Amino acid sequence: MTEQALDALMLTLFTLISAVGGYDMPDHYPTLSQMPRVEIAMRICGRDCRVHAAYFSESGVMIDETLDLQRDPFGQSVLVHELVQFLQDANGTFAAMAPCKRQNEREREAYWIQDQYLQRIGHGGMTGVHYSNRLWPRCFDE
Repeated sequence: MTEQALDALMLTLFTLISAVGGYDMPDHYPTLSQMPRVEIAMRICGRDCRVHAAYFSESGVMIDETLDLQRDPFGQSVLVHELVQFLQDANGTFAAMAPCKRQNEREREAYWIQDQYLQRIGHGGMTGVHYSNRLWPRCFDE
């Protein structure tokens, strides 16, 4: 994907995130690194797991290099999820919450906006299981 095409995609996705999530448009975009999925999984899980992308405040968005960000709605939705987390970080969203509760709320919001993206482009959306996952760890730090 060319830098110009990536900038256009980022503008489109941030515009949707702003409209749906109420975030202001960012003054800059995070760094985007495409890499083997297993490298991302090792950083997140310490082993191979089902992760396709991650956002880190110090290094930006890392995304599975096999996702077609130009043509694949699912790949774009994964990027939406990580861009939401970039905006959450930039805006201090949920910052006053205890760490576990904050992480759960960040994920719920990111999955919800990802689902809204898929619905708005006519891709059906995700099941509610993804953004209200009962399998997430219970928080004891509330």
